[in-house]
Amino acid sequence: MNIWRVAVLIGVVWGAFSFTHDSSSRVYHVINIDKIGPEELDRLKQNQAFEWWTELDDQMLVLSEEYVLDLNQSYQTLPVVPKPERLYLVRNGHSRDLNGLDADILASGGKSSVIQSRSDKVPDLSCLQKDKGSNMPHSHAGLFIFEPNRVLVKQSKNSYRIQKKKLWNQDAPINLEALDVERWLDATTKLSSFHRNTKGEGIIDARNWLVDELGKLPGVEVSLQEFSVGNTMSYNVIAKLVGSQRPDEWYVVGGHYDSTSEDPLIRAPGAEDNASGSAGVLEMARVFAENPPAATVFFIFFSGEEQNLYGSKAHVERLIEEGDADKLKGVINMDMIGYAKGDTLGVLLETEEVATELMQLLEDSAAEFTDMEVSTTFNAWGSDHVPYLRKQIPAVLTIDRDWSGYPSYHKTTDTIEKVRPDMAAEILKMNVAALSQLAGLK
Repeated sequence: MNIWRVAVLIGVVWGAFSFTHDSSSRVYHVINIDKIGPEELDRLKQNQAFEWWTELDDQMLVLSEEYVLDLNQSYQTLPVVPKPERLYLVRNGHSRDLNGLDADILASGGKSSVIQSRSDKVPDLSCLQKDKGSNMPHSHAGLFIFEPNRVLVKQSKNSYRIQKKKLWNQDAPINLEALDVERWLDATTKLSSFHRNTKGEGIIDARNWLVDELGKLPGVEVSLQEFSVGNTMSYNVIAKLVGSQRPDEWYVVGGHYDSTSEDPLIRAPGAEDNASGSAGVLEMARVFAENPPAATVFFIFFSGEEQNLYGSKAHVERLIEEGDADKLKGVINMDMIGYAKGDTLGVLLETEEVATELMQLLEDSAAEFTDMEVSTTFNAWGSDHVPYLRKQIPAVLTIDRDWSGYPSYHKTTDTIEKVRPDMAAEILKMNVAALSQLAGLK
């Protein structure tokens, strides 16, 4: 993956900052903004003591003069001498990977972290993991210029919109009764029994199993899309369910079925990443085959995601070549939907502005039908929603909120006992309800 998105503007962007103060008189604070509400959050951002702020889910990073702040919220003063010219934004980096950087991690939320380099050099991301025996990365981190006064990740409970507006159609039929989380768990178990490295033989076994399972569903047309990952032929598995009333209005539900680890040629079970999401795609295919939609839905299992989103890129390229891109109205991507650290379940919705309405529909769906806490971000990076967004096709990633703290991320220990059906069930309810609205039912 191309992780060097740091532009030559590095010297220019900082002209917008006011860095004329003596850095020794200033400090970084990390303020707890967990569920404080939009009004209190607005007041906090207007605090005259702050030179700037950055919102990251349940945290706010601020730079201020060195004195004790008079705040209602708890906060931590960081023992890092501020050097704002060395600040960078890392997107989609797992917390374990970030520890290898020659930088201090100041604050993290969702799939974003603000770091400060310990030297004048741009931090070197080459420390991030690569496939054993090759030079292909299997970390999706990207490095960017840091910009202050930005919302990187927003909690729904700190949003005005979720309190005042609902996109939900109360009269629309919903498919939630057909969801079977035990069936999802069985599929996740089966997929994680295959060693699904993109360049290995086990992924062909997984591909064939998916084809067989999809072939059992009524009204579903199953096909394979071939593409190359280096010198290896890879395959997307595509199940098409033609709409009964609006066949030329298309939606995609997708997730990658390849996996990786620190030793992927030997073992890559990938239960959480991403048998969980692939099993979610399969479960949604089963649900909507039983309750056919008015619009056409494609259920796509991508390969080559871990090596740089090859499968989703191939699908987008084919859409454009065949003149079908305008038919595709929305994409729901599932990547890592089965992990939570504690009792509170949460989901991160990630997209860009082109998919604002789709993201808001998912947010409202979660509020209407689940008990999940929802966070949102417009900083899309590192999963199979991105190639669609790059072509201005609305796409949203749905991922469990605690993914970046998952201890077995990209490891041979990412096994079935680590996943939680209760977490996956909540994300699936949200996605099924939203797709029911979008695609409609007979």
